[in-house]
Amino acid sequence: MNVVTVKDVAKKAGVSTATVSRVLANKPYVSPHTRQRVLQVVSELNYQPSRLARNLRVQSTQTFALLIPDIQNPFFTALARSLGEVASANGYTLLLANSYDDRERECAHASVFRAEGVAGVVICVSSEDESCLHSGELSKDDMAIVAVDRQVKNIDVDVVLTDNVEGAYQATCHLIARGHERIGIIAGPDYFAPGRERRQGYEKALTEHRLGVYPDFVKVTDFKMPAARQAAIELLRLSPRPTALFVSSSVMTLAALPVIRDFGLRIPDDLALVCFDDADWTAAMNPPLTVVVQPI
Repeated sequence: MNVVTVKDVAKKAGVSTATVSRVLANKPYVSPHTRQRVLQVVSELNYQPSRLARNLRVQSTQTFALLIPDIQNPFFTALARSLGEVASANGYTLLLANSYDDRERECAHASVFRAEGVAGVVICVSSEDESCLHSGELSKDDMAIVAVDRQVKNIDVDVVLTDNVEGAYQATCHLIARGHERIGIIAGPDYFAPGRERRQGYEKALTEHRLGVYPDFVKVTDFKMPAARQAAIELLRLSPRPTALFVSSSVMTLAALPVIRDFGLRIPDDLALVCFDDADWTAAMNPPLTVVVQPI
């Protein structure tokens, strides 16, 4: 089936393509007779204007993009849902892409966004130091850019962050207030703000309460389940083991819970637990887990 073009409409209506465009854009300076004739031909030919072509003409779209590292992480799933609701309420469409924390994949997605002429991008960068923002695939000179959840170093761009230090500090103080002195942490990687800053908040609380920061009680790993599971095993094998754990994300907590069960420990009777993130499932625990809420 042949695709009907604006030239086809113009030819059958006996007008220029510019006139057809003016009619379709509902612009003035077209006579009523000509406008009616063009619209009649559009209907007869079932012409569908190219949205991409229109976007290129007006240099903007009603679309913005979200680029995240892991759609399986409940935090980013909730973020995508929330942004989608805001986009729809304002007449925009949301494009979603997953970088898997891979810079090359992130830059490839960024190039597509730029080629599509999206109005803006919300991004959780793959690296604070070397991202598609640093290499220029995305530039705030071309579109609106907002970074979320992670710091972006040496780039002047708007960033929305959680106060990770304060949240982790309060979580650790909560455990200390309940009499715990041997508090372990399963922390995220130092090369991202959430991992680095949550560990800093944990250490700040211990230091202020004159409790030691024991290296064996600090397990720094990625935010994925396999590594978090191994970290939990190593912590619970210690002698003496921690009496409480602060876990830096809900995904890591999901990995730690079966380990705690396998060691025959009950929460909170045998081991206290506080996690960063308020995933829906935490309220279904019996008793519900104590969590640090992130207002996504």
